[in-house]
Amino acid sequence: MLIIVLLFSSGWQTAAQKSTPSGVFFTFIRVDNFVNRRVSEIITPHAAAGKIGRGEPSSSSGLVMTELHSNKPSPSRCDENLSAKGEQRRLSLIEAAMRLIVRDGHHSLSLRSVAKEAGCSHGSVAYYFGSKGALMSAAIDHACEKIAISFSEIAPDLEACAHDPARFATLIAQYNTRLLIEDRSMGIAVYELNLAGAHDPSLRPALSKWGRIHADLCREAFLKLGSQDPGADFAFVLHAIGGLVIAQLSLPRKDFEHRIFLPAIERLVFSVAGLAPRAAQAKS
Repeated sequence: MLIIVLLFSSGWQTAAQKSTPSGVFFTFIRVDNFVNRRVSEIITPHAAAGKIGRGEPSSSSGLVMTELHSNKPSPSRCDENLSAKGEQRRLSLIEAAMRLIVRDGHHSLSLRSVAKEAGCSHGSVAYYFGSKGALMSAAIDHACEKIAISFSEIAPDLEACAHDPARFATLIAQYNTRLLIEDRSMGIAVYELNLAGAHDPSLRPALSKWGRIHADLCREAFLKLGSQDPGADFAFVLHAIGGLVIAQLSLPRKDFEHRIFLPAIERLVFSVAGLAPRAAQAKS
């Protein structure tokens, strides 16, 4: 799952949390403004190899487990040389789309519904995106790019504590609680965007692309933890976190992080590290 998203830091403010203005779900960070070298190093080889956007199956994407067909959404104007005003207008439409997805679900998204939400004409949305699929793909890129940036910022913390699986698990639990539980909008967005991919095969290349990028960003941390297959183990931890997060968003439980989330993640992390769970170690 993209989302795709799900990881960890000792410094909780992600790019989204630092700069999200009131009433706006996501702020815009352009790909060419990636200041973190690790993100650039990972994305560039994918692009150079011609892999980005093809939608090859990826065990870390969570959705794309079989061969994908070329049901590509209509191209948008994201790759064109827009003026600063045009880029800001395109951003405002993506933000309107995100508000709709979070509030009413991914099925509510259409060019007309986004036009109404943004207070503009249907033609304006069609000009920038061309189709619902292109708009949804832009929303996926927008959200997952933020996650990639936050991953690149927190990966060093995970790598530094990989010798201590308990601390590694604590960082994962803390980060995801703040990113996906305390910020319900982000948690719901992650779920809805992945669910949209389950319904629409044309969205799966975008999800698969970002699944690979996110897994690559965390690869070194999982290797240092002791993983023999970091891609598969990243997916293993990611999907388990996704299920726990969805359950908590649906039916909130008290003291979720310490009573439910952290113990579950500890078991996963100790398993990846090839160790018995801490409870079993204490008994022995």
